[in-house]
Amino acid sequence: MFQVVYELAGIAGVVPDSLTLRELMIMAEGRQRSQWNQTASILAIIANVNRDEKKRSTPFSPSEFNPYSDAKQDEPKTVTTEEWSEIGKALENSYGKHSRNPGR
Repeated sequence: MFQVVYELAGIAGVVPDSLTLRELMIMAEGRQRSQWNQTASILAIIANVNRDEKKRSTPFSPSEFNPYSDAKQDEPKTVTTEEWSEIGKALENSYGKHSRNPGR
């Protein structure tokens, strides 16, 4: 169990002390998605530079190279007020409350 916790913490780049396994899984997947978005963009650029326009008239898109990509989901996800509130509470629980303007 501890091996999984530390592997996920390593992927997410955090110290797992006060985080739940679920939080670590979400963080690790988020980081992997972010990294795949960058990789897929680079792959699409390379493929488009080398594309034969006679054989393929439409350019490649990053979603064609991204294993996390859902072909139907090209629009950004909207986050509700309740979801933002939950995110804020989770961050406060993980890192504590910090003033944005220390010393003021």
